[in-house]
Amino acid sequence: MTVNQRVPGSSPGRGAKPSIKTMGGFFMAEYVYILQSEKTGGYYIGQTDDIEKRLMQHNSIDNVEYTKRDQPWALIKTFQCDCRLQARTIERHIKT
Repeated sequence: MTVNQRVPGSSPGRGAKPSIKTMGGFFMAEYVYILQSEKTGGYYIGQTDDIEKRLMQHNSIDNVEYTKRDQPWALIKTFQCDCRLQARTIERHIKT
């Protein structure tokens, strides 16, 4: 079965957009992460493409999210994913 065949009367396109982000030709992974509050012991589950930056945001004194009240946060687990859709699916699965 041919997937990208030309259809009469259609204009040629670039094809489907890849679901994997690249920067300068290098693969950029998405991550699902689990944080644990060192103050309360509670957990936070999220997704990002930059774990270090996201952890700094959670622990920033300028943090306006509801996660500020449970600072400081420690990173306890990460899951590397191929794309954002996979990361969202895994995040939802963990939360349920």
